Amino acid sequence: MSHHASEVKETSSTDQPQTIATIKYQIDDGVRHTSEQAWNRGYTNNPNVKQIPVPYPLHDLRAVAFPNGADWSWSHSAEILKDFGFTAIKFDPKWAKVDDEVQAGDYDDLQTLEETYFPEVKESVLKLTGAKLVFITNSIVRRGDAPVKKPANGTGSSAVVNGKDQKSVPDNYKASDETRPTHLASSDNSRPARGAHVDYTPVGARRSIRRWRPDIYKAALEAGIIDAEDKICASAKLDAQDKASNDIIDAKYNADGKLGPRYAAYSVWRPMRTVTRDPLAMAPRWSFPQDGALGFLGYESRMLAAPSMGGDFLRELESVVISEADARAYEDSGVVASGLKSPKWYYLPEQKPDEVIVLKFFDSAALGGGLVSGDVGGAPHASPDLGDAAYGPARWSIEVRCIAIW
Repeated sequence: MSHHASEVKETSSTDQPQTIATIKYQIDDGVRHTSEQAWNRGYTNNPNVKQIPVPYPLHDLRAVAFPNGADWSWSHSAEILKDFGFTAIKFDPKWAKVDDEVQAGDYDDLQTLEETYFPEVKESVLKLTGAKLVFITNSIVRRGDAPVKKPANGTGSSAVVNGKDQKSVPDNYKASDETRPTHLASSDNSRPARGAHVDYTPVGARRSIRRWRPDIYKAALEAGIIDAEDKICASAKLDAQDKASNDIIDAKYNADGKLGPRYAAYSVWRPMRTVTRDPLAMAPRWSFPQDGALGFLGYESRMLAAPSMGGDFLRELESVVISEADARAYEDSGVVASGLKSPKWYYLPEQKPDEVIVLKFFDSAALGGGLVSGDVGGAPHASPDLGDAAYGPARWSIEVRCIAIW
């Protein structure tokens, strides 16, 4: 963790007033979900797990990312992303006007998004990170009110469904061609995710650049990423797409003070009206307690992928977990009113439509503890329950996920 992060961490602890909200953690009951189960669950379904809600005071990310108010800077937001694994930026205010004028269904139409919104997302990620290429992989609209039915892949698009069980594919979650993003529209009624999680593990990222789409694979190949990982694994006779290669790649990818070919995965999250309930909250990994009470447990999710890349694959994610014994001890402790102090969960109170959260899922520069670059890895995140502090209509937000290559 950089000196800069330490300074911000100290000053942000004085944020007042603080909302007490609940974050859910998975209870590690010893059950392990298999790859076969992941294949059978379908594309957008998570495994059934036990969870426990834990209260935390939420810290104001606005004070960290925008310390000078309206006079914010890309360079400062980039530094926060490097230190925390998430940050906030601002989009052109025109998007708030667009939100007011367009029909909800326009955000459910992939063709419209490709022509209007995705270019803004790409440009912002390029400017924020300094990456050379950004590939939008998928997008999600979460909207709690009545769903709007509209084709999600553009008028006249040709949908291709990969895999064995086409019945498990939502109507509007289909790859239109081999290099086009997929879109999960509000008609699928995707709800805020209460459980703390990270959408990529290192092996999940390696599989994604190799298996998802031919344009991403080609860029990773040309950047030297594939070769670098394969050479590290070759000496140990391992496959870079297997979990067994995690340790050796983590140790050697950024070895000898030299950064390996860099790639990362991000989420660009924006509300389409002021958020008064179910916000997005993130916690830096360095803020997690050192006593081991919380851990991380990987699980796999089936991904819709291009037929030319071998069809669907399993991406690994991870949940924040707590042991059954620690969960019982917490429940018996009676700590509710003030909330626990660590990890430190950040959010944007009443986040406005021009305020955009950029969340890191994975960063190869963070391998080996980020000792070469100083970058932290993917940040755990969730949508907390604000309890009595919540008010107003259901949250309406659009999340665009992407892979960046340097």
